[in-house]
Amino acid sequence: MKSFKQFINEETLKIKPWEEADVEERTAISIINKNCTDALRAFSTGALLFRGINSDVKFRKVDSSTGIRTSRDTNNIYQLLFDNSESFANYPKRSKSMICSNNHGVAVVYGKVHVVLPFNGTKLAISNNMDFIRQKISAPILGTGNTILLMRLGKFMQQFLQALGIHSNQTFHDDDDEVHEKYTSIESINSQLSKFDPITLTMVWNEALDNMFQTVLMTYDSVPEDIRTDLYSMANLKTSKKAEAYINKNGFPSIGANIFYKMMRDNPQSRMTALASYLITPKRISIKLEDYANYVDSSGETLEREIWFSGPAMIVSKTEAKKIIQTLKDQGEKIDSNVEKLLEK
Repeated sequence: MKSFKQFINEETLKIKPWEEADVEERTAISIINKNCTDALRAFSTGALLFRGINSDVKFRKVDSSTGIRTSRDTNNIYQLLFDNSESFANYPKRSKSMICSNNHGVAVVYGKVHVVLPFNGTKLAISNNMDFIRQKISAPILGTGNTILLMRLGKFMQQFLQALGIHSNQTFHDDDDEVHEKYTSIESINSQLSKFDPITLTMVWNEALDNMFQTVLMTYDSVPEDIRTDLYSMANLKTSKKAEAYINKNGFPSIGANIFYKMMRDNPQSRMTALASYLITPKRISIKLEDYANYVDSSGETLEREIWFSGPAMIVSKTEAKKIIQTLKDQGEKIDSNVEKLLEK
């Protein structure tokens, strides 16, 4: 029987495999000399990218932009949010990126450590911590005082969608026969959310917050009792005309609820996309975009950062990377001391 890790890697990590091919040494060196001079410079600046993989590779040419991947360890909702946020439209899409680390110790958790040499001109998305999904965000629509990990935000939003009967378009079982879901299409979610009225969606969102975080976006003390009863009567996931008229006139009794309601009202065909652009912003998420040619990392093993990029690259074994170091040394190039230490591990 396949292990859960194997199942994830082989059958759910990539919806569409990216183009990749092992190449022999002479061809690989020619490709690197022609296309990866920015990456060669990284041996002297300490800005190497590492990736753990479950196979022995000497030289492999890959192009992540030709594939579509899902988040390895989550329901993929946070990736849909990031990829569809207007604020990060010019960043590499995580669904079409290779995920790397600046840290050898992080990469080894995922397999045999290899050095990744992106082609010249590559832009890097650089998270401020070792795992992008462990970034925390807060927003009025998530409740007062709530600070949520991206990973947990994905679980919360799954509860919200499931309460509406919206399930993923991909499921799989682990070794314990637990069912896991991967949401892979924001267009599908947008289409299904468009079937509900914005007041109902706001009520379900509030209920999901209460279920997951034991907190609510709003209370109803200021709402007349008959209207309150209508709002709570959601067995058919449809707001009564009386409650609708009241909310349209008076709004909801909290700032966060009104923000969410207006977002649902004003974006009937693109509600999940609107949520993405509202939640995933530079104000809430700490990521920077940098040309690899300008990236310098002198932190050694002290700062762990998740880094991703979309496009062609060479994957090189540590043994071959050591040969590159020696060649660069023979040519009089200075090598970062931390790089040499890391590649000896």
